[in-house]
Amino acid sequence: MHYHVVVKGRVQGVCFRATVCERAQNYDLSGTVKNLANEDVEIHAFGEEKIIDAFLESLKQDAGFGMVSSFSVKKDSLKNESRGFKIVH
Repeated sequence: MHYHVVVKGRVQGVCFRATVCERAQNYDLSGTVKNLANEDVEIHAFGEEKIIDAFLESLKQDAGFGMVSSFSVKKDSLKNESRGFKIVH
């Protein structure tokens, strides 16, 4: 399963991407996280649906130094060809 997530809140300049990356690796997800020009953060996460849901819930509960105000989530069955989770600049 593929989730395309846009995160709103205080999520840039607070090490949120590093928190997302570390947490995604702990959940054994693959994908990317990057800052958007409008100060939101974009996540592409690949894995089992229930695991991605738990990952997102963990970010809602504890966003490190950031603060999540909302998620916009789109799900599809896009396949990921790469392994690991990384920060995209």
